[in-house]
Amino acid sequence: MDNKVLFFKAQDVVDLTPNFYCDLGDINTKLLLASFLGISEASIEYFNFDDDAIVSAKILVNYNFPTFSGGKQITFFLDTAGRNKVISFTIGTLRALYSKNSPTVNGGGLMNLKYLEYCILPNTVAFGDTVLNNLVFNLATITPKLKVITNTFNQTSNSGGVEGDLAFVTANGGAVIYDNDADYWLTEPDAPTSLIQESENGHSVIIGFVQPVGVMPIEHYEVYVNGIFNNKSELRFTNNKILVKNLADSTSANVTIISVNKIRRKSILSSPLVITTTTKTPYSALSGIISWYKTNDIFGVLVDSIGSNNGTTYNMQRAFGGFPNNFLKNIGNGHIKFPTVAMKSLSLWVYSDSTEYLASYLIDLRTNGVGYILGTGSNSMTKLYIDGVNRVIATNSVTRDKWTHVYIEIPTAYTGLVILNSRYTVPTSETPMFAMGDISTYNRALTVGEITTLASGVTL
Repeated sequence: MDNKVLFFKAQDVVDLTPNFYCDLGDINTKLLLASFLGISEASIEYFNFDDDAIVSAKILVNYNFPTFSGGKQITFFLDTAGRNKVISFTIGTLRALYSKNSPTVNGGGLMNLKYLEYCILPNTVAFGDTVLNNLVFNLATITPKLKVITNTFNQTSNSGGVEGDLAFVTANGGAVIYDNDADYWLTEPDAPTSLIQESENGHSVIIGFVQPVGVMPIEHYEVYVNGIFNNKSELRFTNNKILVKNLADSTSANVTIISVNKIRRKSILSSPLVITTTTKTPYSALSGIISWYKTNDIFGVLVDSIGSNNGTTYNMQRAFGGFPNNFLKNIGNGHIKFPTVAMKSLSLWVYSDSTEYLASYLIDLRTNGVGYILGTGSNSMTKLYIDGVNRVIATNSVTRDKWTHVYIEIPTAYTGLVILNSRYTVPTSETPMFAMGDISTYNRALTVGEITTLASGVTL
């Protein structure tokens, strides 16, 4: 992100290194940014708007960043040259803030920012109008995740005691770090090392690596396949494995990875790893398959692509992107029903948003109202695998905010109605909100190898 852009004119070298970074959505031109900041277009020497809607610019004059009060939402703001002079963000989605030389933060300037994790103000010596607590921060902003990095002067600015607003932060569970070294917090993270291909199945590969250690925690990773950004990659299982998707069958490719930390500082590219893929194994190639629901269907319809056990969907709408390529999104109290005969095991992918209630029962085998098999109070299953890992009979094991593979195996073959995401088994205050995709049922128990293959990220 900090690579210098240089051009030569006579004997002069013009440095166009950006000093402003922010995600500003539809502010995608130099003129719009100038208008937003209240400065002239000529005051912006360099401007870039990338694929992630991140604005980077070199700004030559001081400015006051407009107050955010619930309108335009941003997640991070960096002023690496100290051009911004007033800090005021309220009621927003801000997660990381860095302003190198802002001398003052106004009273009420950082309120209701419940997602804020890093507030880096290494040269700020005035929080509010006095050394007392001027409610720069309020209780909605102060969470156990909040870290305020500020000038060492503030340790004793309040008649030898801690500045009042900062004392308020620590008294209510936040952390304050005193450090005047502004450049230290801009240190780029290291790249991942020791990349290794751990498994593959046609269109997808699991890559393991050693996590980098740096000044600030890693937020995410960017994966490049043959030099092209792969936007279908995601962390799987643990924080040191990445699932790389949308690959071609029977091919080889060079993969490199970049680390991105909490304030969007990026590492250099990792050393390349050559990966290879074979021909993917479709679900239909597994023996004993009863039904396969690709979840490509129109609203209300659930088509069995290899059998005759068609089902129905209720408030589940087809969506695209994410994992799998097509899936059924819950749009309110949604669930799926389909019949089965002599079913012994079931495989599917699920996604549960952490802002929603977790279903007490993801899978409900219903014959005269009995036979719940995965939920808060039931363990009538032989095996439960989550992301290819045997969880035995663990309940409520579905990880939030990511696509998760679930495999269940039951003691005896089941014939009857299967309900997925059943809202009938939970109180009305706990409406489950799973999205689902790639559902398959079998008349036998799958092997560990087969379960691992399905969990490795097959796209069909």
